[in-house]
Formats: sequence, structure tokens, C-alpha cells
Amino acid sequence: MKKFFIILDEHTDGKRAAAIWNKIQNYLNKQKINYEVSNVQPELATSIAEQFMRTHSPQNLENFVIMVIGEHSLMLDTIKGIKNTGKKEVPVAFITTNKKKDPFMQKIGISSNPVAALKQILNTVQPAYFNLGQVDETTHSSRRLFTDRLDIGFNAYVSNSLMNSRTHQVLTRFHLEYLLKAWNTLTSYINQEVFEVTMRVDKKYNFYKHAFNVTIKNNPVISEQKVHHSKNSSVSANNLNIELANNMNFLFYLIFLIARKFNLHHKLPFIHDFESDQVHLVIKSLEFGQIDGEQMNNKFYDVFFKSFSYPFWYDIDSIPLADLSEKNETEYLDKN
Repeated sequence: MKKFFIILDEHTDGKRAAAIWNKIQNYLNKQKINYEVSNVQPELATSIAEQFMRTHSPQNLENFVIMVIGEHSLMLDTIKGIKNTGKKEVPVAFITTNKKKDPFMQKIGISSNPVAALKQILNTVQPAYFNLGQVDETTHSSRRLFTDRLDIGFNAYVSNSLMNSRTHQVLTRFHLEYLLKAWNTLTSYINQEVFEVTMRVDKKYNFYKHAFNVTIKNNPVISEQKVHHSKNSSVSANNLNIELANNMNFLFYLIFLIARKFNLHHKLPFIHDFESDQVHLVIKSLEFGQIDGEQMNNKFYDVFFKSFSYPFWYDIDSIPLADLSEKNETEYLDKN
């Protein structure tokens, strides 16, 4: 049986996180699981993971799984800390304390019910590998990881406008947030300026002078299946997906919205698609950005993207489908 080093954040989500941890701790104790806990502030997760890795020998690390209980970013910061040491990649398990469903967990088949997710973890006998995205900034020597997507330009600008809107909470309360989104999308389109992009993919440079939006998507589920590339070559489905919108006038934008409804937008001549495990992107103007839905500073970009696989400690199929329901657990947590 593996030992668990638990990185816990009870600070971000208050009573909900405490209620989840209480349930998990009771279950661990009942099952007589060997574990130790570090209750941390979110910004310390990377250093805590690094410290844990450096204070254990490679042989000792073979016996451990690092379990992360908290927000999505806590899990990524933990993995970053593990990778920073350059030592063996210790498997990671993640239990979210967020009320919102985590896209990464949904895609790989992890229950959003904390106890059901814990069962998927405890039933595991060998790690499962999933893809993550990595962003390295050459100008600041910083690194970030992501599970879903990174947007630069229009999409991030719209999200930033929504988050900073004074009427957002009021309209959301009356279920009219779609009106605010439509208005912010229109005003963002009017105010968004095109920008120049230099992108190196598959050892080839691509130049765009009137870029409107750049999206880098991660495919978390590892597959050996080959997919058809726009240049008539087969590439791995594990690559990052890059979508760049260029020369987007208002008519083209309306066409894009309609085409996207039918998943036909990739056939449009002003949408450029690439697939690769490594991308170098340079943008010399200040642009909005967001990573996994989290806003980034308005900045210049000279960044390298890469896709890599990492071991996670889950047995997806080890519990019945009925146990994946989050209804009972949600009712319990909402009462606490």
C-alpha cells in the first residue's frame, strides 16, 4: 500500500474545504491509510512539494503518492514543484474543493464527488498517464502549467471585461448574465486591436500581421491514435492544438460564430490550425491572456509551449457508475 503525502489548502474555500477534508480524513483513518498532511497557503504549494522531494531519497519516493486537496491551481503548482527538483516523478492525485466542475477531471473520468474520487485513488495499483501543457517565458524565466487551454487576444479580453464588470453579479443573480456576455463581446470586438504574431511550429516559422486571437489547447487523455493534419501528415493526438484567427472583420466573426456551432470553423480560411508538442510564440504588443480560465497580466509574449505526460494515481474504472454521482455529497457539503 502506498503512503500519501497530502498537500491541503483549507484557506481558499473556507468551510467547504474544511468539510471535504473532514470527510476524507475520516475515511482515511477508517481504512487505516498511512498518510501525512501539510496544510498550506496556495502560493506555498510549489516550495512544499520541492521540499518534500528533496528530503526523501529516490528509493523512499517509490513508496509515496502526493495527494492534492484544494483548487485546480494547487495541483498544477504541486506538479511544478516536483518537476523543479529534477528527481523521479512521484504520482499525483487530486481532489477538488471547488463547487464548479473541473474540466480536466471530467475529461479524464475523475468523480467530482470527493469521497468517490478518493476511492478511485485508493483502489489504484499503478499510475495512469495524462497530458499537461507547459508555458516557459524566456523574458522572465518563469514557468506555468495548464490542463485545458491558454488564450491570448480577443477571448481573454472578453473574459477580462466580464470579470471587471460592475453589473456582473447583479445580472448573474437574475440569470441574465447572457445579456452582459453579449454586450461585453460586442464592445470587446470594437475595442480589440489586431496584433502581430510570430509562431514556430514543426521547425517552420509562421508570420501573421493581423491576428485576432490565439488559443493553445491541451488534450489531457493520452492516445496512440493518429489524427489527420491539415498538411496531409499524421501526427499524434497527444499534441497541443493551436488555433489562430487572422484578418477577422465583423462579417468573418459572425461567420465564425455560426460555423463554430456546427464544428466547422476549422474549415474557414481565416482560421489557422496546427498540432505540435512544442510551439514558440512571440507577440511584441501588450495583449490580454488567460490560462485555464484564470486571468493573466496584460503583457508581451516570448514563450515556449510544450506538451508532456505526467503520472496520476487513479483507477478510473474501479468504482460503479452510481458512485460517481455528486448529489449526496453536494447536499452534505452545502449543509456544513
